Amino acid sequence: MTPHALYVLRHGETEWNAAGRMQGRLNSPLTEAGRAQAARLSALLQNIDIAAHDIWVSPQGRAIETAAIALGSRAQFLRTDDRLREISLGD
Repeated sequence: MTPHALYVLRHGETEWNAAGRMQGRLNSPLTEAGRAQAARLSALLQNIDIAAHDIWVSPQGRAIETAAIALGSRAQFLRTDDRLREISLGD
């Protein structure tokens, strides 16, 4: 079996992260710091040929926005999967 690379990225800082609030399945927008973190991910990934990789992302807005910034036009499309969504802690 041929080994394959697996890259796991976390979303950038959100407004609720900055305030110390738990988000779970709720969503809050990325902060400027979060967008800058995603841009740094872009720089780290620039030498990786992502065309050969499937790109899966949580359907949470913060994850999609981070991936869009980090991958830019290099990603043909992002696939979402509910199993990648944050856990729910209930009401």
